[in-house]
Amino acid sequence: MERGIVQWVVVADNVEARIWSRRANVAPTLVEVLAHAAGHLREQDIVSDRPGRMRADGRGHMQAMKQRGSARHTERARFGATVAARLARGLQERAWDELVIVAAPRWLGELREHLDDGVRQRVVLEVHHSLMHARIEDLCERIDTERRPSPPA
Repeated sequence: MERGIVQWVVVADNVEARIWSRRANVAPTLVEVLAHAAGHLREQDIVSDRPGRMRADGRGHMQAMKQRGSARHTERARFGATVAARLARGLQERAWDELVIVAAPRWLGELREHLDDGVRQRVVLEVHHSLMHARIEDLCERIDTERRPSPPA
C-alpha cells in the first residue's frame, strides 16, 4: 500500500460488518461495527404466520397476499444496503481512498448490488471467504500478499 493512501477493509457477513481503516506502516483501527440482528433469524421467525390480505375487485371480497422472495433474502438485502450506504458516506467524507471487501460469496454478491459507482470504482480487492473471526493483522497480511503484483516471468 502506498504512503498517504487510506484503505478501508470491510469484513462482513449477513449479521455484522466491521470497517477497519489502515495506512502503510500503521496498525489498523476499527472505524465502526454495523450489526444486523435479523441476520440470525430463521425464515419462520421473520415472517408472520399468515399472509396479509387485500381488497379484491372492489366488491368487498378479500384475498390473501403472497410473500415475494424469502424474508431472509430481504433482510440480507436490507443489511447490504445499510453497509453500502455507510461506505458511500465514508467516500463522500473523503475518509478513505481504497476499499477491500472480505465476505462470503453469497453476501458479497448482495453487497455488490447496493454499491454505488463511486464506491465500486475504488474496490481494489475482494476476498471471497467468510473471515469474520480472523485477526485483522492476518487479514491485512493476506490483503498485501494478494495485491502485490506477481514478478515478471
